[in-house]
Amino acid sequence: MTFFEKSSRLVALTALAWLTVGSLLPSTTWAACTPVAEVCNGRDDDCDGLVDEGSVCRADWEEGTCTGCVPYTCQGLGKNCGPMPDGCGGWLNCGTCGAGVSCADNVCQCEATVTCASAGASCGSVQDGCGTALNCGTCATGATCVGNQCVCTPATCQSLGKNCGTVADGCGETLNCGMCASGSSCTNNVCQCTPANCTSLGASCGLVSDGCGGTLNCGTCAQGSNCINKQCVTAPVCPAGSYLCCDGSCSTNRLCPGVSCEPGPVES
Repeated sequence: MTFFEKSSRLVALTALAWLTVGSLLPSTTWAACTPVAEVCNGRDDDCDGLVDEGSVCRADWEEGTCTGCVPYTCQGLGKNCGPMPDGCGGWLNCGTCGAGVSCADNVCQCEATVTCASAGASCGSVQDGCGTALNCGTCATGATCVGNQCVCTPATCQSLGKNCGTVADGCGETLNCGMCASGSSCTNNVCQCTPANCTSLGASCGLVSDGCGGTLNCGTCAQGSNCINKQCVTAPVCPAGSYLCCDGSCSTNRLCPGVSCEPGPVES
């Protein structure tokens, strides 16, 4: 047998041997990776080609064994709701939140549902339902915040500085501030004294009060007349040693006691 024939036979026998061995091996089927949440177990749970990524294992975990691993606790992590890895291959259940509270990053957080508008508040402060006070503003001048509502505060005659006539109270109503006494007139809702004059008093001579704290000079009388009771009249002749008073009488006392018009003599 030539060398070529020997070699060809050896190759054929080798191929036959491999075929025989292959027929004896169990058939192998490669299952597809089904991704699940990554946990600390030394495996690629989420099928991304990485093992135990995302800080699912504690720093003190010994890779591949978890020997000596101390699991996290919800309290130690400052968490109080929802599931989360315990760092040692397991999961923690940190509980659920109550009504009106949502779980964000494994922490219960209050959901504020109250606003100034929903509370019908136009002033002052209201609680938002989560412990925070909302500022709903202030009222305009003349209004007061009562029960988170701006209520008009009516003015008074005194606060307006008025003492007569009618004025608006600033809240849609009218105030009656009274009437002035005789001799006064109501000007801009304030009583003001109206001074008299010589004509209104019927005085043609002498000094007289104007009724408002002032003094009127109603003039002097012509020669031969005297001012008696604010009128120029021909004066009677008093006896020697006596004085003519303002009411036309004569008195031996220059001050004319008992005479009420203007005590004292009338000089001719």
